[in-house]
Amino acid sequence: KSNTSIKQRRLEQQQQEDSRLRRKERLDALIASKERDDADRKRNNKIVIIKFFFFTLLMVTVPFIVFYQAHDMILSSYSDTITRGEAGTYATIASFVSVLLIMTIYSVMAILEG
Repeated sequence: KSNTSIKQRRLEQQQQEDSRLRRKERLDALIASKERDDADRKRNNKIVIIKFFFFTLLMVTVPFIVFYQAHDMILSSYSDTITRGEAGTYATIASFVSVLLIMTIYSVMAILEG
């Protein structure tokens, strides 16, 4: 009887140890999964921040370039029929359209991403 009870205790201990090992393996897998998710999230956040600053830079620089290029082009092409003020108005409209275009591209990219 004592031999059987020793075997039973060993069996119970082995089962408890197996159970602990399985719990540890599941916990380790869960931690590894969370670490992978965190790494993916950081990578995605970095990409989003880079895109955001790139489009911010575009929104600051492109309208000025468009304004001055359009202003010079309009004045040189239509100098006999258009005043300097009218050329400025058309150049402003062109720079405004460039901002709208940049914002639209950024919005479409954001929608397609998410």
